[in-house]
Amino acid sequence: MDHLPHYSCRLIARIVVACIVLLPGVAAAQSLTYGIEGLDGELARNVRAWLGPEPETPAERQNFVASARERSASALQALGYYRPDIDISVDRSASRWTMRIAVTPGEPVRLREIDLNVSGEATTDEAFAELLASPGFAGGDVLHHGKFERFRSELLSLAQKRGYFDARIASSRITVDADAGAADVRVLLESGERFAFGEFEYDQTL
Repeated sequence: MDHLPHYSCRLIARIVVACIVLLPGVAAAQSLTYGIEGLDGELARNVRAWLGPEPETPAERQNFVASARERSASALQALGYYRPDIDISVDRSASRWTMRIAVTPGEPVRLREIDLNVSGEATTDEAFAELLASPGFAGGDVLHHGKFERFRSELLSLAQKRGYFDARIASSRITVDADAGAADVRVLLESGERFAFGEFEYDQTL
């Protein structure tokens, strides 16, 4: 069998290496960049977090564009904005698409009724009374789902630290009336019994 000349082998190797080097650039050129208008601060950061990194392949790009509106709406709802106006336009004239997300967040949903309680032996525990009195949100505040989840975590963490090892969240609910711009929140912790360690005895005969 005839062997390829050495220079041909070197040429083929260089072509293969060149293709490998160029592939990421080709994918990037065929991808997408986007900008957000009408938002700043925490709202803009949360929308970007929900959208995720810019896509790198044509397939990822299609999915990114298709889900952009829903993801943006979810990001805004997490911070209490349930009635946004989201306008998305995509310029596909170049190999690298450009997407514009223009948002008018609208008026936020604010907390109306707040019902936070504990049952069981923890009802007489001052540590819980202090936490319930300062949950991190109050009536009239803009609904922030992150603060609500943080309070739930703090409630369960406190229960464990105070010896209520059977404690559980019996009820946890956020009821949003977007048309009225109001939300009601309810959390009930069932603490159960408070466990305590008995007297420790040391047997020197062991």
